[in-house]
Amino acid sequence: MQRWLAEGDYERARSEAAARGWTLLEADALRALGRYQDAANRYDRLASRGNGTAAFEAAQLRFQRLDDPGGALGSLQAAPAPAALEERRLGLEARLLVRLGRSADARALAERYLERHPEGGLARWMTELRDGAE
Repeated sequence: MQRWLAEGDYERARSEAAARGWTLLEADALRALGRYQDAANRYDRLASRGNGTAAFEAAQLRFQRLDDPGGALGSLQAAPAPAALEERRLGLEARLLVRLGRSADARALAERYLERHPEGGLARWMTELRDGAE
């Protein structure tokens, strides 16, 4: 079924994944089909079982494709990020907090980012955010 996704046969992959209960593959296929709300919901289902990668995927879809920063923050906070995604997760969460007007929370998160990733790709922006220059 991964092959069907790679070959662009998204509906076939979605249908088969749904029939077999393979939620991650179904979510990937729904995203490829442009059915972002449905995909985010499937990723959220996985996040509720502790899948931090799925939580991140749902949050990205809700923020970038559905213009739902509040929903994105909820998705992101549903499960902890795996170590490989921690820096990106903190960056996304900071953008969401800024977008939601939660400046104090964004500054606190920027401080946490800088403690963990002082040389990270977002260090300059996080420093500005922490210091109050959004």
